[in-house]
Amino acid sequence: MKKRLVMVEWIDAISHDGGAWLSADDDNLEPSNCRSVGWVLKDTERYIHIAAHFSNDGADMGGDICIPKGCIKRVKGLVIEF
Repeated sequence: MKKRLVMVEWIDAISHDGGAWLSADDDNLEPSNCRSVGWVLKDTERYIHIAAHFSNDGADMGGDICIPKGCIKRVKGLVIEF
């Protein structure tokens, strides 16, 4: 079985901790630079769906995330056969 393992560098939204209201002059809240690593489950022109782990038969997966292509800065990957 061949699977593509990737590291996705992307920008995510961030929210104020604790759900408290921000003051009008609070300028410390910015989008977050993220890196996620996983096996590619689906790669479309709109998003990439990756999973951190999956069962040997490929039937079950976990730790998955779907990242919109508009948020992605870079994808680095390799194909692994096992």
